[in-house]
Amino acid sequence: MNAREETLSAKGAARGARACAGGGSRGGWGGVAGAGRVSGGGAGAADGAGGGCTYPAASGASGWRNSTLMKVVSFASPLLLLAVWEVLAQENLVDVRVFSAPSRILRAFVPAVASGELLYHSAVSVRRIALGFLAGAVPGVALGLSMGLFPLVRAMLEPLVAVTFPIPKLAIMPLI
Repeated sequence: MNAREETLSAKGAARGARACAGGGSRGGWGGVAGAGRVSGGGAGAADGAGGGCTYPAASGASGWRNSTLMKVVSFASPLLLLAVWEVLAQENLVDVRVFSAPSRILRAFVPAVASGELLYHSAVSVRRIALGFLAGAVPGVALGLSMGLFPLVRAMLEPLVAVTFPIPKLAIMPLI
């Protein structure tokens, strides 16, 4: 690296520090010119240096994202949760009617898959979801388009929409 490249690199690093701290005008959140940029901007973005704010802990090979410890912890934490849940259920410290033991769930899951019962009930559920979506989407799109295209329909239906809009949708369900 010659003296000119070292100077440009040092300027890019300084510009990056200002941009990451919010003081730069090339990307980051600090500057108006690059604040809306999708790529994130940052130091050296115009120089082809990659842009964006990088921090030593996240960028190096020994950073937390590549850490073996973090991979082990992220894999082991759900297993630890299952183990604690199992112990609590076995010792009757949780209500097993609500939080059944994971071992009981697995013992019921395997035969349900093998017999095809789980697949059948899953297909029934998916069918009900699809029919419910169609039952709501088709009239909703038809009414929305007609309200947008015809002022008379909008004048008739807009007060009803305005009145029911603030009501939680779950509160309206028993009325249907």
